Amino acid sequence: MYKSMCKRETPPLSAPVTANGGRLAGRLLSVLKAVRACGESATLTQVVQLTGLAKTTAHRLLADLQDLDMVSRDGECYRLGNAVHELAASREEQHIKFLRLALKPLLLPLYEKTRYVVGLGVQHGDSVRFIELIYSEQYSPVIGRLEKPTPLCQSAAGKALLAYPPARFAPGRGRQSRLETLAAQSSLGPELARIRTRGIALDERESQPGISAAATPVFGPRGQPLAALSIGAFPEVFDLARGCALLRHSSRHARRILQRTAVAAEYPRAANG
Repeated sequence: MYKSMCKRETPPLSAPVTANGGRLAGRLLSVLKAVRACGESATLTQVVQLTGLAKTTAHRLLADLQDLDMVSRDGECYRLGNAVHELAASREEQHIKFLRLALKPLLLPLYEKTRYVVGLGVQHGDSVRFIELIYSEQYSPVIGRLEKPTPLCQSAAGKALLAYPPARFAPGRGRQSRLETLAAQSSLGPELARIRTRGIALDERESQPGISAAATPVFGPRGQPLAALSIGAFPEVFDLARGCALLRHSSRHARRILQRTAVAAEYPRAANG
């Protein structure tokens, strides 16, 4: 199959999968999951602890994954490689397209009722990026900055996502662990607790553009936040109470839409972190 495995005379890809081949695939997958679970990077010792494999076995499997560019090594640390990120990016873009198609019809009425900037944001690493923005001409000068990825802790949409680690991840593992780390580093604990209580994240500055904003998470049927629905306007025209009420209504509507469409079923159970 690849260089290091050919030496073991494993059957080609077209051959039936043997019991040994199945066990090997399972071990390779468990090593990849262990690297991902450690967040930014993993040591050999951590991989051994998480997988229960012998140290020599884990080391050999990591070397095999390096050959496939599925793992990269920097000194004593291992990270997910380019091949994994390329697969994840392709899948992520596919589901972003699904989310956009499913929820854009919901954004239009929200814009018509407010004439604010209305956006749909998703997590992108440590940032939030808007995959859809609807706005009037008066907001054109600030849209360019909103279109750029913004650190999660510096926007209403980002904090709405940061407040809700994905329910489909076990505590202390993978993307949830990374979100918890970001929250701790940003000293947003009390604010994130308030967001969970009221269901709305606020930002009076919305990073650089100088507009006030509010956002609420859009949940999938398993309780995971798939995106954040956001509204923003210049402070002198921003009606916070009315805007929050409209956001809550739209968020409930969005979840019903996702439950009726293929988006919820297609959205990956394990995402890029």
